[in-house]
Amino acid sequence: MAEEVRKLANETSETSEKISSSLNTMSHTINGVIEHILSVNDNMLEQSSNMEEINASIEELQAQSTQISEMLDVFMKMK
Repeated sequence: MAEEVRKLANETSETSEKISSSLNTMSHTINGVIEHILSVNDNMLEQSSNMEEINASIEELQAQSTQISEMLDVFMKMK
């Protein structure tokens, strides 16, 4: 009987170690996934900021193009 209890205790200990190892592996994997998600989020925020800058530049170019067109119209009417 004592031998069976000892064997069961050893099996329980080994199983607990395997479970702990599996949990540690999953924890490291999850942390890696979280790091990748945060990195992707940072990249998306940077791209969004870049797009806002590009849109502002395009609007500025459109305004300048309109001014140039208006100036050309005035110039052509002066001739």
